[in-house]
Amino acid sequence: MTTTLSTVLGDGPISRQLKNGDVAISGFELSFVKVDPIHRAFRRMTRELEFDVCEMAVVTYLTARQYGIPVTAIPVFPGVSFQHGSIVLNRNLVDSARDLEGLSIGVRAYTVTPGVWARSILAEEHGVDLTRVQYVLGDDEHVIEFNQDPAIPSNLHYRMGADLQQLLANGEVACGLQVSAGDHMHLQPLYEDPGSAAKAWYERNNALQLSHLICVHDDVLRVHTDLPDALVDAFSQARANHFHTVGEPKLPWDEPMPIGLEQTGESLELLMRHAVDQQVLKDRMDIKSLFVGIA
Repeated sequence: MTTTLSTVLGDGPISRQLKNGDVAISGFELSFVKVDPIHRAFRRMTRELEFDVCEMAVVTYLTARQYGIPVTAIPVFPGVSFQHGSIVLNRNLVDSARDLEGLSIGVRAYTVTPGVWARSILAEEHGVDLTRVQYVLGDDEHVIEFNQDPAIPSNLHYRMGADLQQLLANGEVACGLQVSAGDHMHLQPLYEDPGSAAKAWYERNNALQLSHLICVHDDVLRVHTDLPDALVDAFSQARANHFHTVGEPKLPWDEPMPIGLEQTGESLELLMRHAVDQQVLKDRMDIKSLFVGIA
């Protein structure tokens, strides 16, 4: 008997093999729900538990677990995204990242994974005291319990629907994270060569800036204890197929889908530490307790 699971995945070349049926999962059929942009699915999953299997941003997942939302991840990470190129400065206001202290940074939401990585870059590579920055946020968090928590940082200011690029251009914020410079000449990236900066970061930290993972509704896991290993097997097969077609990644930071905690454990620990330092998470969690499936 085949069990049908409502599923949301991104559209990368490895995940696409599951979506188009090139790789099957024994005993299960994935019924795909299109959500575009995919980050809208994160909100629907954490608030409504709408899907059986769902791709989710890593920090969204950690935040969900912090507040007891019944989802559990498998150690499959579709996407590595270094954030050195996502930091844009208003050069009319600041000459360097360190000048951001006392000013404002715009980002879509505080607990988004790229924002955690980008703020860690500002803190560790440029010495920015993140507690001395105000954050202008254009949306609430995927995990609504974070917004409802009275202990969230006092320097978060939600302006729902705000046009962050316009706020950056007109000087209401001095820096944007994942905000396009557009055609504004005074908006410039922090790094002239973000690729080289990302390579240097990797060599210092021996870690990947993980972006997304795959999570499963706990009710489904209780009934189908074989599902986690079946999913990991399917993604592993799709990944092997992809490398057979395009070749193995030549550089470690070009890995499109790390699988297993051996390859990702240090990266997860680093990301969790930054999330705790930034008051996204209250405390560190045991990594192994957050994952099921072949590790």
